[in-house]
Amino acid sequence: MTLESFPTIAAPNWGLQVGTEADVRTQKLGDGYVMRAPAGLNHIRDSWNPTWGDLTEAEALATLAWLKARLKVTPFLWTDPQGVVKQVVCQDVRLGYNQFNSMELSATFEEDFNPV
Repeated sequence: MTLESFPTIAAPNWGLQVGTEADVRTQKLGDGYVMRAPAGLNHIRDSWNPTWGDLTEAEALATLAWLKARLKVTPFLWTDPQGVVKQVVCQDVRLGYNQFNSMELSATFEEDFNPV
């Protein structure tokens, strides 16, 4: 199965941030000692919260439909702000109405390591 690429729309708004989480198992040993170990090979995972403002209604609704069809299940390819192509899953998506024929789309993308 070949991964699809995120649709081409305007670049996300400035202020896009990357969040990093580490999945670590801990075991308290007593006397204040704690043993820590990574939970798996890919225990560090990045996530992004891009927002696209000032989209036309057609762009916003088409992208929303594309993301909803894959929401939390199907990974796709997305180019991060540094220009690196990542395999991600959309964890949530929101649509806002700014003004007449101007919409804002926000999403949360989480890095995905599953082989496809």
